[in-house]
Amino acid sequence: MVRLLIALLALAAATPATAAERAFLAIETADIAAAEKWYSAAFALKRINRFDRPRFDQRVLAGPDLVVELVQMRPATAKPATAVLGIVKAGVQIADFDRRLAAWRAAGIAPPKGLHFDRALGLASVQLTDPDGNLIQVFGTSAGPFDGTVEVDPAVTKAD
Repeated sequence: MVRLLIALLALAAATPATAAERAFLAIETADIAAAEKWYSAAFALKRINRFDRPRFDQRVLAGPDLVVELVQMRPATAKPATAVLGIVKAGVQIADFDRRLAAWRAAGIAPPKGLHFDRALGLASVQLTDPDGNLIQVFGTSAGPFDGTVEVDPAVTKAD
């Protein structure tokens, strides 16, 4: 019994309970075909399911880093006249960041500038904008060159 408990504790310590393997986004879009094309190209996603229903069309896309659910309502949902509180941007950390950034730039998905290094995270990031104007921040390991560095605020300490 003691050996089993020790083995279970060792396993729990070696595998963080909150370790994520993929990110998930659900996005309402005005043009499901354009959104599907953009997300498929940007994140190497394949359609794994679709639903065409009287009130909405839905596409579910999946890849190594991300699962995306796209929804286009019928009739389209009216865009709020003013900003509302909520998610401002979403993000995902990916492998092979530099290769994918080069491909995004070549395809016009990522801007030619805007690669930043975040010292606190120890990661590079770039922001992508989907066809509906949603910001997707992508993180990864990069050799640069960087257009800027996000420094750690001196007020932040290990005790925080």
